[in-house]
Amino acid sequence: MKSTQDAPVWLVTGCSSGFGRSIAEHLLEEGFRVVVTARKTEQVSDLGARDNASPCRWMSPTTPVS
Repeated sequence: MKSTQDAPVWLVTGCSSGFGRSIAEHLLEEGFRVVVTARKTEQVSDLGARDNASPCRWMSPTTPVS
């Protein structure tokens, strides 16, 4: 991939554990931009804090969006 800005954005749900988390981790390692969801955002906050990770944004489906 040329740069993070050129990378497609993936939306992955259920990222607190299991299959969803594994997918999100793999996509970040491959350089994609990732938006993840989880009921408890503290369970996914570490995904964006990893060294050499692509940009990762997280959101909770219980948080109202304005």
